[in-house]
Amino acid sequence: FCHLYHSFALRVEIEELRIEIWSQLYSQLIGRQFFCGIYKRKFTINNKNKKHYFVFEGVSSCAYLYINDKYVGFTQGSHLQAEFDITDYVVNGINTVTVKVLKWCVGSYLEDQDFFRYNGIFRDVYILQRPENHIEDVEIIPNDKAINVKINGEANIKIFEKDRLICDENINNEFSFAPENPILWNAEKPFLYTVLLERNGEIIEFKSGLRKIEISSKYELLINGVSVKLHGVNHHDTSKFNGWCQTKEELRRDLELMKELNINCVRTSHYPPHPEFIAMCDEMGFYVVCETDIETHGFLRRLPNVGYSFDVQNNIWPATNPDWRDEHVSRMQRMLEYFKNNTSVIMWSTGNESGHGPNHMEMIKWAKNRDNTRLIHCEDASRKGQIHNADICSRMYLSSDELENMALCNDINMPVFLCEYAHAMGNSLGGLKEYWDLIRKYPKFQGACIWDFVDQALYWEVDPEKYGT
Repeated sequence: FCHLYHSFALRVEIEELRIEIWSQLYSQLIGRQFFCGIYKRKFTINNKNKKHYFVFEGVSSCAYLYINDKYVGFTQGSHLQAEFDITDYVVNGINTVTVKVLKWCVGSYLEDQDFFRYNGIFRDVYILQRPENHIEDVEIIPNDKAINVKINGEANIKIFEKDRLICDENINNEFSFAPENPILWNAEKPFLYTVLLERNGEIIEFKSGLRKIEISSKYELLINGVSVKLHGVNHHDTSKFNGWCQTKEELRRDLELMKELNINCVRTSHYPPHPEFIAMCDEMGFYVVCETDIETHGFLRRLPNVGYSFDVQNNIWPATNPDWRDEHVSRMQRMLEYFKNNTSVIMWSTGNESGHGPNHMEMIKWAKNRDNTRLIHCEDASRKGQIHNADICSRMYLSSDELENMALCNDINMPVFLCEYAHAMGNSLGGLKEYWDLIRKYPKFQGACIWDFVDQALYWEVDPEKYGT
């Protein structure tokens, strides 16, 4: 921007004209942009004796939270949930919440996805009122035989198969229940059991499916012992009316269209989606590659005359710089902990187009230790040639010849996946037959995801008197 200013200044000899040009540039490039937004409103608390939590489902790029003019906390990670305990800040009666949102923050360096840039609170915000000594965490780890539950402490559990109560027990910390005739979950028949947990009058409901994820000796992806091919798309949260703010009806309509098109897989490019979207994937039957909120694509242009490369050997690169380790790992943690109970999620993804460095390895290490029932996806590891750092060999936009060479390569002893191919943004597509002939021919090819499901576009009503018809 400063270079732009100086280029004008060098060409302008008359001071008044220079000032006029500078004023116009400033007005157009800065004056119309807002770098900080303040959100303020009142709410009522009617029972101070309970616990109260303030939750953001999505806010970009960061937020400072104040309750009754007292600072509560800070969050960044635009598409990740943030929850604050505000019990000690609220009073019985009327309270005030103030949220300060900045357009840019340190986390913005990790959020350079290929999408329109929006800022503000773009997903649900709400307050939870819960009893003292409530259940703090619930982990439901199903397989193809039993529903396995972990909680902190005691609770009553009820499990329903459709409307039939099949389990009613008091449990303590860990519990496993095997239905007599288990109904398994897959994308074609996405059956879900209802799990209710109760403690101190609070009832928490989950929907859980029985399914098992494995890799065969032929490097096939197996769901419940059956080889599946992933007919996938990449999905951005994008509304032609509201940008990142998709309504529940819009989210469901996207998935209904996918079903009509025989799509069975969604990669949440390139961040965790609205939680309702994943719940709908559980219900309607989709295999989900759940991707965390990381892409440092733009960072490779930080220096002049630098080619297109992720120079992770440079210690300034975010994935290599140890100062960024915790921020990388925490984004994997926050995604996994939030969506760990969703049956449709079959892979955890470390992000997109960020290179592959030590900080990604820390993410993978943590995720594998935390949840060994799902696969780890990291396209950047495969691009770098370090395919075995993840569970899937994932690439983008390979030609059909390159893809076949991977099938014949004995060093690739794992499933192969095209996380992006068939670039559909503004294009009419083509060439799918050649890809799918190969995907069906070789067992190790598990499928591919088209880029992307819908063009990112905004509906705009123009003034016909000003712009014509």
